[in-house]
Amino acid sequence: MANQKRNTFGTAGILRRRRFSFALISIFSLFAAILLTACRGGDSDKADGLNRTAYEFHYRNLDSTLYYANRALLAADGDDGVKAEAYNHKAFVSIARMMYDLAARQLDTVRAVTNNQVELLVADVQQMRLCQRM
Repeated sequence: MANQKRNTFGTAGILRRRRFSFALISIFSLFAAILLTACRGGDSDKADGLNRTAYEFHYRNLDSTLYYANRALLAADGDDGVKAEAYNHKAFVSIARMMYDLAARQLDTVRAVTNNQVELLVADVQQMRLCQRM
């Protein structure tokens, strides 16, 4: 009888240790995920800032828009949404400069690069503007 109580207590102890181990592993995994996602955004934030600056220059200075869009494209480093936004800015400049063939290629690149619905919508609207001018 004493063995049975000791066995039951031993099983409960094992279950407690497993729960504790599972909780510890879960907390560690959550911490690692937060740490990895927090450290990732350096270049992406820079590229977003460059795209924001390119947008601010849309109706002020086309050369600056193109300059910041090109810099954002270089800083995108695999972020498809940032690349698509930069190509949309470049297409805006090409349309304003009446370089319609180049604008069409840039808008096609947006569709090939991303599945970001916002950037695809912007590309579609610019494509409509392009069709009105051709």
